[in-house]
Amino acid sequence: TNRRLLEMTVWGNPYVVGSKLMNGETLTAKTAVALYEQHLADNFSERDIRHCLHDKDLACWCALDEPCHADVLLRIANSRPK
Repeated sequence: TNRRLLEMTVWGNPYVVGSKLMNGETLTAKTAVALYEQHLADNFSERDIRHCLHDKDLACWCALDEPCHADVLLRIANSRPK
């Protein structure tokens, strides 16, 4: 499926909603996306993300009303260079 393909690429979110954090809390979608955004900032430049993903269709299984890492990728991919 598209989700599996995205998860198996460099753009997949390594933070799984519902998994347990070291403090025992359950990882929420909001926190998983925030951690993913930091992961991107630590590992990729916005320029590289734009180059790789601009004009690409991204798909995910997240509910439309929930935070999603694809939203972060789309926002960066479609942003203008600073």
